[in-house]
Amino acid sequence: MPGPRAPARTGPHDPLRRPGRVHRDRPVRVGRARPQARRGGRRPHRAVVPPPVRRRRARGDHDQGGRWWRSVRRDGASGVGRAARVVAAPRSRAARTGRATAAAWRWVYSDPRWAELRDQVLSEEPLCAAGCGAPPSVVDHKRPHRGNEALAFDRANLQAMCKPCHDSKTARETGFAGAGKARTSPCRVTLVCGPPCSGKTSYVAEHAKPGDLVVDWDALAVALGSPHPHQHPPPLTPFVAEARDAVVARLERRHDLAAAWIIATAPRAVDRDRVAPGADDVVVLAVDEEECVRRARRAGRPAGTMEAIAAWWRTYRADQY
Repeated sequence: MPGPRAPARTGPHDPLRRPGRVHRDRPVRVGRARPQARRGGRRPHRAVVPPPVRRRRARGDHDQGGRWWRSVRRDGASGVGRAARVVAAPRSRAARTGRATAAAWRWVYSDPRWAELRDQVLSEEPLCAAGCGAPPSVVDHKRPHRGNEALAFDRANLQAMCKPCHDSKTARETGFAGAGKARTSPCRVTLVCGPPCSGKTSYVAEHAKPGDLVVDWDALAVALGSPHPHQHPPPLTPFVAEARDAVVARLERRHDLAAAWIIATAPRAVDRDRVAPGADDVVVLAVDEEECVRRARRAGRPAGTMEAIAAWWRTYRADQY
């Protein structure tokens, strides 16, 4: 009778103890060892792909609407690769829908009628409708047309604007919404407008009381870094425009002001309505063009001031008829 069998070798060099083989002493399949736990006692986790990514990959669309990335780090102690959590930065559904819808409206700007209408508006309106005094380069729809042909090609719905002011207006229409309760305080809002060197700032300084709010384009530009009180670097224009519009919009919410004064050029009625909607008083300082030019020369204003004065008067006269 044979003697007892020798104990099986179980060392790491045993050729029988390889993955996928059945051990002769234990009828158990030997598989790959579990990954060692990383520091902190937790096992390395697999990167979880969010449902939106899975749906896009199923459609064969791997990178549409957002970028997805994952970073794999090495654990210095165990040497086991561990995948970090997948970080997703997709656009919201509203943003994707809005972008797709806006793209469907672009046919308006390829229509031959738009080119003629654009040239007409830019030739008729020499100043930006926002009242910043800059020459316009963009034709804006006062009411967004959203593909409506009647609104898209209606001359009364168009206005000329400089690009920074137009971009600010578009941003407010598409993504800006004022918060807070409606204004209930008895604040009186006065818009003071006129050509350059007509005395708008002096008028407000004479009539405003201590504590009144004064919204002045030139003062805002200087506060935001302009080195000159009347000639501002073009890159500052969009920031000045948005700052002014934000302050004016804040007037529609609850506050404790007694009076507010808004200073702008605004040669047309539509410009005045846009800069200060719902103003209680509108003061137009229609000082003669010759007098404004004399004041500008006496004060040493920049050379472009003379042309701005002439353009204001051309637009103002055309708006009266």
